[in-house]
Amino acid sequence: MARLTRQRGFILWELLLACAVLLSAAGFLFVQGEAVTSQYYKRQVRVAAQVLASDLRALQQRALYKGSNVTRKLQPLNADKSVYTLVDGMNRFATIAFSDFGCGEVYFQRSIASVSFGTLGAPTANGEYVLRHRRLGDFSCRVALQPVTGRVLVYEGE
Repeated sequence: MARLTRQRGFILWELLLACAVLLSAAGFLFVQGEAVTSQYYKRQVRVAAQVLASDLRALQQRALYKGSNVTRKLQPLNADKSVYTLVDGMNRFATIAFSDFGCGEVYFQRSIASVSFGTLGAPTANGEYVLRHRRLGDFSCRVALQPVTGRVLVYEGE
């Protein structure tokens, strides 16, 4: 005759231990998720700064190559602080939005009103562009334009 065994359920401390393990794992994942999100936002600011620096360098190269008095300008648009335009003489030839590069929440916190390059590649204005992310308040990238040499440098932080 086969003997029937009674199956036991979980006891209270086993259930509490399982809940504690699951909650600690969820807490760890939540903290790691915020760190990953923060790194993602920082990467967006870095990409936008590199795009801006690349456009400044391209404008400088066009001014050197053309060798005429027609200026090439980069102007941030006042209406939307995440869009800027490139001007060749009197003609606007490109409008760049950071959202085109997956950086839609990056904006100009501080910018040069307009910068142009002369025939020798020297900028008419010096200063820096400061880019920030709308959801990340403590991180910024600066794109600095050197006055005489025209070097375009990208820095992180204030």
